[in-house]
Amino acid sequence: MTPAFKYQFTGAIILLMPLLFGSYSTTWAQSGVEHTSTAIPDTANYIDTMTPAQKPESWQPYLEASLKIPKDFRDEKVAVKINVAFLVTPDGSIDSVKIFSSQGHINKKRATADQLKLFADEAIRAVSGSPKWTPATRNGLPIRSYFNLPFSFNMN
Repeated sequence: MTPAFKYQFTGAIILLMPLLFGSYSTTWAQSGVEHTSTAIPDTANYIDTMTPAQKPESWQPYLEASLKIPKDFRDEKVAVKINVAFLVTPDGSIDSVKIFSSQGHINKKRATADQLKLFADEAIRAVSGSPKWTPATRNGLPIRSYFNLPFSFNMN
């Protein structure tokens, strides 16, 4: 082995030592500037925790009072499912409400896109006007999060 190779190999081991043994400090005599690096010791207790957004306690009563079958279909047999996607902001408000999917039957016939749009608009209206949610958190701090919620409209 040449001395240069031996020096490079030793340097690699010295650079790996902080990862193995925790925090360290080095001084580079060539530049005259002290450089300090701190590695996370192996004994550090770091736990990444996340809790999802939560519906408000008044969610079910709110839906019962505000979500209605569109008046054109109140006397029909309806079985429609609308999946709504939206963003819960860090302050708990709702933003970016969109329809993820929609399907269903009216009087045992497949619902048309125009019919499904009426149900989708009703689901968007209900979600947009909902009470504030409890936002998702990561490491105890509120964050933005996406939420998917199915709505079923059924009448016999």
